Amino acid sequence: ERVITELNSLLRGWINYYARSSIKMKLRDIMEWTRRRVRQYAYKIWKTSKNRKHQLRLLGTEEWKLKKSFLSSNSYWIMSLAIRRIFTNAMLHERLKLIDGLRLYVEKHEEAKEKDKDIIYFDFLAKRMADEEEGLELLKEDWIYFNIVRYV
Repeated sequence: ERVITELNSLLRGWINYYARSSIKMKLRDIMEWTRRRVRQYAYKIWKTSKNRKHQLRLLGTEEWKLKKSFLSSNSYWIMSLAIRRIFTNAMLHERLKLIDGLRLYVEKHEEAKEKDKDIIYFDFLAKRMADEEEGLELLKEDWIYFNIVRYV
């Protein structure tokens, strides 16, 4: 639980920081890696095959899924792929309360876009006003030049 809460606060912080940028695809890859890493960590702390089966039963895994999966003592990183079918993303998000970073990013990104609309619009107006003032100055200069040339 402590690992998940620390991970959630870290993910929230980074997502809030990068909410204005376009990182959806990169964040998807990071979240895939994070979920696999959480599975690896869980598999590692459960230590024995008997305890792993017991913990997965407590998480609500069906018996046939436990029998079908091969709960060996291979590399933890490799086994995190094997238990992905049992320890699903939904289970990670619902039972272990790991936040869905992609969903949170989409919400924060939409909020940031709404806030930025005003900033972009005011920036557009300021540039347009500056361009109009510059254009008026050029028109005045052209008009003066045209009138001088015409009467000379």
